[in-house]
Amino acid sequence: MGNSPEPPSGQQPPHALGWSPMEPGASAVHAAPPIDVQEQAPQPKEDDRIGWAIVLLPLIGGLGHLLIPVQSYAIILGATTVVTTIVLIARDARRRGRSPFGWVIFSVPFFLFVFPYYMHARTRWGAPLRAPYAIVSIALFIAGAVLHGKIWGPAARVTVSCQARGERPQDGYACTPKHVSGYQSARACWDLALTCQNRTPLVEHVCAQVTLGDVRESVVPFDYSPGVDECDTIAEARVDNLRVEVDQQWLERDVYPRFKKLIP
Repeated sequence: MGNSPEPPSGQQPPHALGWSPMEPGASAVHAAPPIDVQEQAPQPKEDDRIGWAIVLLPLIGGLGHLLIPVQSYAIILGATTVVTTIVLIARDARRRGRSPFGWVIFSVPFFLFVFPYYMHARTRWGAPLRAPYAIVSIALFIAGAVLHGKIWGPAARVTVSCQARGERPQDGYACTPKHVSGYQSARACWDLALTCQNRTPLVEHVCAQVTLGDVRESVVPFDYSPGVDECDTIAEARVDNLRVEVDQQWLERDVYPRFKKLIP
C-alpha cells in the first residue's frame, strides 16, 4: 500500500524525465534558470586630432590665397601647408602600421589627388571617416589658388625709362616708372648705371612709388656720386636690377582697412 505504483512496461519513470513527485505542500511553480547577460561597455572614441589637422591644413592654405594680397606670401603659406600635411600623413600612416614612404613619394607630385584618397584609405585601417571633409578642404585649396588673381589682381609689372637732362652727369636724369599691368600699387627700385667716355662708371640707386594710371617723373641726380668729377661726358646709360614689390602704403591704405571692417 505504501509503495509507489510501478510504471507500465516500456515507459520510463517520471523522475527519469526530469520530474519527480511533489512533496505535500510544495508549489508547482519552478523558477526559471538564470540567464547570463553580459553588457558591453561603450567603446571610447578614438582621439583623431591628427586626422583633423590633416584636413584643416589645405583649408588654411586656400584661405591664405583668398585673404593675402601679396602673391608671393600666399604661395609661401600654401607650400608650407602642403609640406606640413605630407609630414602628418607620414606620421599617421606609421602610427596605423602602414609604410609612409609610398604616400610621401606620391604626395609630392600628386598632392591634390593623393590627399583625399589617403583620407578615404585610412578608414579601412580603423580611422574615423574624414574623407568628405578632405574633399571640401582640397576644393577650397584649389579655389583659393585660382581666385587669388581675380580678387587681388595680377602682380604689378613696371617698366622704367630714363632720359638725360644734359651732357654731363651732374645735370641728372629724368626717369619715368610706368605701371603696365596688374591692379596693385607697387614700389619699384632700380640702379641707373652710367658709363663715361673715359670709362668712368657711375651708379645711383633709385626707388619710386608706382600707382595704376598715375605716371610720375623721378629726377636722379649724380652730384655726389663717387667718381662724378672724373667723368667727362656720358657715353652709355642703362637701367639695371629693376625690382618691383607691393607698396606697403597701398596695403595700409586700401587692403588692411578691408580686414578691419570684418573684425567686430
